[in-house]
Amino acid sequence: MTLLIGQFEVRGFTVRKSKYPNGSVRHTLYPPSKNVGGAKWLHIFYVPNKEDWAKIERAALDAFYAEFDDHLMHEMNTQTNNQIDDIEF
Repeated sequence: MTLLIGQFEVRGFTVRKSKYPNGSVRHTLYPPSKNVGGAKWLHIFYVPNKEDWAKIERAALDAFYAEFDDHLMHEMNTQTNNQIDDIEF
């Protein structure tokens, strides 16, 4: 996932299913990072202000859910039984 932040384009964000879903938030945004050996990771993108991170995360997840919903609708329209519970993702 790529985010446009001001005049910067940051690539490498990932969205994963959350281990602890919170209401409508079923996924978590992870910033780009690089494994530097074992269980150690170097964070390539870091926002020290939690409020700023929450804004970035919300905008990214909103965009992700919009794309995800479009994908599910396309899948539902291409299947013959049209049962949304049967769509695999």
